[in-house]
Amino acid sequence: MIKLEPVAHTAFQVEFGASVVDLRNPPLESDASVWTHPTDYGPTQAFAHLARAREVSIEAIIYQSVRDPDSSWCI
Repeated sequence: MIKLEPVAHTAFQVEFGASVVDLRNPPLESDASVWTHPTDYGPTQAFAHLARAREVSIEAIIYQSVRDPDSSWCI
């Protein structure tokens, strides 16, 4: 397996309105070990696929960064 090195990203702040689910909050935070697994992206990709479904209509997902050693979050 090839290990990917960290990549620099630019962070910015913006206000927006959207239908959002936050994986860091109850009840989803109880599955944090699934959402933050360092190599198995299957469950998070399945969740994102479900979130995009028209019936669900989630426009954004807030989640804990797996790669950032400072434990930041992403959207």
